[in-house]
Amino acid sequence: MLDLSHRQELDWLAQLLADLRSAAPCRNTAHRLQHIRHGWVDLIPFGAVERADGTVAWPPAGDEFMAVTGYAEAAASSIAVTLPKGQSARVVSLPMLAVLKVLAWKDRHRFTQGKDAGDLGFVLRNYLEAGNIDRLYSEFPNVITDRFDFEPTGGWLLGRDARAALQQHSTRFDDVIQRLDDILAGELSPESESPLVLQLNRARPDQALKLLSAFHAGLMGASTP
Repeated sequence: MLDLSHRQELDWLAQLLADLRSAAPCRNTAHRLQHIRHGWVDLIPFGAVERADGTVAWPPAGDEFMAVTGYAEAAASSIAVTLPKGQSARVVSLPMLAVLKVLAWKDRHRFTQGKDAGDLGFVLRNYLEAGNIDRLYSEFPNVITDRFDFEPTGGWLLGRDARAALQQHSTRFDDVIQRLDDILAGELSPESESPLVLQLNRARPDQALKLLSAFHAGLMGASTP
């Protein structure tokens, strides 16, 4: 994810574009190139080029659409990291990564063999370990009870942080939250044999359901998991 206000990232993009003669388009994916040095390179436009429904239409015919809901918010809340050689890059925060994975899962889970669910599950299970344990005890002591469950509580905090990021950076907060609620509520319905729950943990769907429910609760603003 590039912030084009940063000169270093502009230089990287300029060099990449200069090398596009060394890249071949992917036959079935409009935004993807196979570069001889960089491997797969995805070029995804978002922001001012988005349509009202959160999609972009690919030229030249404009008859192929891609959902980019959440990308602008992810870019606005991205985090600067320093790479081993002193280079700086901006990466998506974990809360916004979870949001993007839910949206991506809904759009493509039938043909990606659970990749987005796997990524989402990894973040959900490990969010407290990603520097958030002390935060939990200092900011939310009310959730540390006799029934405290480590992973679902991390999922709840992840949802809460995702909601806060969207509130701060989204110009269409209500629409994005509603879309996420529609997706997750459908997957958490007792009448649903949820493919998302099964892809999160086929061996222990009860644990996956608890984790996803806690994330949904945090995302919807619940004060406890």
